[in-house]
Amino acid sequence: MKAGMVITGLLLTGAVLAQEKPATEEEYFPQQMTAKELLYACASSSLTRVGRERKKYCQGFVSGAEEAARLLATQDRGGNERRYCFPQGKTAGYFAEVFMKYAAGKTADLDKPAVLVVIEALEDSFACER
Repeated sequence: MKAGMVITGLLLTGAVLAQEKPATEEEYFPQQMTAKELLYACASSSLTRVGRERKKYCQGFVSGAEEAARLLATQDRGGNERRYCFPQGKTAGYFAEVFMKYAAGKTADLDKPAVLVVIEALEDSFACER
């Protein structure tokens, strides 16, 4: 009796695993996302689990680009002027909104790599006054 229950359990587990779609690395970590694809993720609905995951991905992506730009701005030792004057205390969601506003504009080339358009949005929105 116990052996029959164990076999049934294994068969059911195997059937469930066989039906799951195997996750590929490309689905979760695209190597060069376009700005259009990132804008799509940023504009996803918060009403669904997938939409919330896309929004979090967007915020993390934009926040990473912002953090890299901030670090590079502080590392400039060549006497060049600072390129960015970032506001203090802003969230990743705030910077994602800045990207979305810029990307939705007429001048953004959404076929470019997403990171380039994020940097353009940051330069446009937070350029230091001269």
